[in-house]
Amino acid sequence: MKYTFIAEEYKEQIARLGLDSVQRWIDLSGRLISTGRTTKLYRLNPPAGSLPTCCAKVYFYPQWDDRIRILCRGGLIGTSRAETEFRNLQTLHRRGLAPRVIACGHQRLWGLLYTSLLVTEEVRQAVSLDRFVADSLSALTQGQRRRFLTALAEFTRRMNAGRFVNGQYHWRNILVRAQDDQFIFQVIDPSSSRLRYRLMYPLYDLATLDVCAPYFFTRSERLAFFKSYQNTANRPLTRRQKKQLFKIAALREKIAKKEMKRYQFILPTNK
Repeated sequence: MKYTFIAEEYKEQIARLGLDSVQRWIDLSGRLISTGRTTKLYRLNPPAGSLPTCCAKVYFYPQWDDRIRILCRGGLIGTSRAETEFRNLQTLHRRGLAPRVIACGHQRLWGLLYTSLLVTEEVRQAVSLDRFVADSLSALTQGQRRRFLTALAEFTRRMNAGRFVNGQYHWRNILVRAQDDQFIFQVIDPSSSRLRYRLMYPLYDLATLDVCAPYFFTRSERLAFFKSYQNTANRPLTRRQKKQLFKIAALREKIAKKEMKRYQFILPTNK
């Protein structure tokens, strides 16, 4: 495996553990967490004193048509999805918004991309937003719900700063940790490589975030979230903001059917 990045403080440990292939990483007490068409996510538990507990995301292309399909997206030329995600995570980590990257690398077969690996440090005591909403939201007081939404709005605004569009701002890609009656967020799997996302800045991320919101939050709470995101919590909506809300609602309807398939397990009723 060819590494494109290894965190400086872990180079010696990675060499000592002989982590020269994707399989050697998975062998670190790897437990499969989730799987997609071309990705698998593992939670790793390295030997004590070597590496921190971490998550390994593996991009794999088992069929030739998969490899040919991505020829211009890292398969032969260009930037692969793993490399794009790595760069975005590095940018967001420097701003305190994403976990630290431990390593990134890839393997090729006959010159074509075969597998890519992205290893990130685990965010301790954090759960995905969809799981938090399903398991813990109902136990929050009204004051805690307001603080939760305000914190999420501020986090999203900081993420979108500098015209950064996540493009994968799904609930399952947002980690939340409750600490001392406060809520701390981190984002995983950011992918801002597609031009169509950047052209809709930042409405796509807000629409994606809002798809499941009506099932769990009132209109007033969703409006308060939007105003907090705009940093205008104590002011009436402007004409421009009202137009933005209509655009977000229209975009939300376009992506809702596909997006809600991810969250059937948490949706209480049809809405």
